[in-house]
Amino acid sequence: ILLYLEPTELDEIIEDLTSKIKISSSNVKSLILKTIGIAVSHYPKYNDRFDETILSYDNRLKKMLGILLNGLGDYHIKVKESSLSVIVKDVFGSKFLNFNEKHKIFRFIAKKILTIVAEIKDEELLLLTNSAALNYIYRFISDYTFFNGTISLELPQKIAFFPGTFDPFSLSHKEIARSIKNLGYEVYLAVDEFSWSKKTLPNLLRRNILAMSVADELDIYIYPKEYPTNIANPNDLKVLKDNFNHIDVYIVVGSDVVLNASSYKMKASENSILTFNHIIFERGKNRKLEEASKSIMGKIEWLTLPPRYSDISSTQIRNYIDENRDISSLIDPLAEEYIYDNGFYQREPMNKSEITSLWL
Repeated sequence: ILLYLEPTELDEIIEDLTSKIKISSSNVKSLILKTIGIAVSHYPKYNDRFDETILSYDNRLKKMLGILLNGLGDYHIKVKESSLSVIVKDVFGSKFLNFNEKHKIFRFIAKKILTIVAEIKDEELLLLTNSAALNYIYRFISDYTFFNGTISLELPQKIAFFPGTFDPFSLSHKEIARSIKNLGYEVYLAVDEFSWSKKTLPNLLRRNILAMSVADELDIYIYPKEYPTNIANPNDLKVLKDNFNHIDVYIVVGSDVVLNASSYKMKASENSILTFNHIIFERGKNRKLEEASKSIMGKIEWLTLPPRYSDISSTQIRNYIDENRDISSLIDPLAEEYIYDNGFYQREPMNKSEITSLWL
């Protein structure tokens, strides 16, 4: 029924389901995922019913795939299982999609599935479920290779490496990553392990919040934790450059980092941060920024956030959580649920309650 709606009406429903997949109960999420999976498996017929550009058609397909990936990034095991089941059975195992249509979907989401599934290591039962489910994708790859030849995935022309404490990852961070992606970059987010003085949430928990916040964003990935990168260490930066061999790497930082970080006050040396290309997002106007940026030897691209996002800070979010205030306009709704369910960022009260002994 969905695919008989006019494009405008269909887009409105997809937008509604995009928000509902983050805030609904596990049972409702499973139903949404199944609905979208069936819609994707019959989606090629939609192009025959309505006259649309290929760009509009593909953008809508990516949004529907984003909903499925959102389920895969959920912290509830039931939702993860439902999402992967729908992706492999209703999409790659579908009898209604031909090889070329499955190949198009594979090129959109293969890398995203791989990076999300690779993070699942603690749940043994889920690991076995994933192994069985991925067999459907393996069959598609084998069949496509046999009948059509090698599957080729395009290499990105430019990489944006976005390191940060992300304590927690906010909508401001997400908007920065999304804006950079829209400029033609493949974005890698790296959770900083070197901010010991900030008393952050443990690295793995911050990665979990980050993963569920960007699960639906194609071309935005989490940088592997096997490669911790300190931007003040040239050896770490050399490894970063080698990992993206022959591709331009841009470092994403805020203007406050360029002004205050010690690594930007050192002399330039081989593989130092000053030799890299940069994307700098401005946080307020500062006359010293132009002078400080002159020490950067690589190319510089400037980014300005809309006012709606520029005022969001992680400190503000932590304070709101501690005061039990609504943070839905500051952070991804699924991440908000995860934080409150686990009691993160809630400080111990300064005044301890007195314990009085009972008279016996």
